[in-house]
Amino acid sequence: VYRIASDRTITTVLDSSNPAVKTPNGLIFDGDDLLVLDFGSGVLSRCHLKDKTLTPIADGFPGGDGLAWDWDHNLYVTQWSTGRLSVLRGGKGPAETITSDAFQAAADLASHPRFGQVFVPDMKAGTVTPVSWVHNNPKVDESPLPVKIVPAFTSAQVDRPIVVTHAGDGSNRIFIVSQKGKVFSLSGNDPGAAPKLFF
Repeated sequence: VYRIASDRTITTVLDSSNPAVKTPNGLIFDGDDLLVLDFGSGVLSRCHLKDKTLTPIADGFPGGDGLAWDWDHNLYVTQWSTGRLSVLRGGKGPAETITSDAFQAAADLASHPRFGQVFVPDMKAGTVTPVSWVHNNPKVDESPLPVKIVPAFTSAQVDRPIVVTHAGDGSNRIFIVSQKGKVFSLSGNDPGAAPKLFF
C-alpha cells in the first residue's frame, strides 16, 4: 500500500514485512486511519497511519474487494470471489450479509448519498447494480406513557359530535360540530360550562 503526496512523493504505508499483510485490496479512510481489506486473508483491518500498525476489525471476507461508507457510518464490503455484499453497521463487526447470490464477482463499489445507494459493479456479469443503504432502526421505548384521559368539559353533552375546534380570535371560545347539522359554542375558560347553540 502506497501513499502519494501532493508533491508526488511516493512512500510505502504497508507491505509484506508485516505478516498480516497478504494481498491488500480495498482501501478507505476512517478519520485519521486507513481501513484495509485483504483479498488474500479476508481480514478487514484498521491501519493507524501514525505508526503503521494494523488492528483487525472483522474477518470472513475471502476475495475482499471494495469498501464504501454511507452517511450513518455503515461500511459496505464486496467480495469478488463469492459475489457477496455485506455491511458492518457503525463500521464495526460482525458483518451482516445483504446479498450472497445477486452478483458473480462483486468488485469495487461506490456510495451515492443523493440516492442513498451503493453501486456495485459485477466484473463477470458486466453490470452495475444500485443497492439501497441499510437503515439503522433506533430502539423504540414501548413502555406505557404516563398519560391519563380525563373529561375536558364535563357538561358538554352534544349528540353525535364530529369536530371540535377553537375560534382562533383570542376569545378562547370552543366550537363543537354535531353530525346533525348544528354548531355549539362554549367558553374554554369554564370546564363546567354547557354548550350553547351557535347556529
